[in-house]
Amino acid sequence: MSEASFDKHFHIEDLAVAKRFVEDLNNPQKVRYTKRNLDVEDKKGVKLLQLKLETLPAKKA
Repeated sequence: MSEASFDKHFHIEDLAVAKRFVEDLNNPQKVRYTKRNLDVEDKKGVKLLQLKLETLPAKKA
């Protein structure tokens, strides 16, 4: 998971952006996500790729 450091100073010059930033800080939004089983998804992807490769016409040498 990525991490962000807010120990840095920054300056916002646009007033509308500054207001929106303060609103976002005061009203954080929750984000929901579903847990994914990446091992299963990887296996499905490999199977689909294998099927696609099997259906390609054979190259003539």
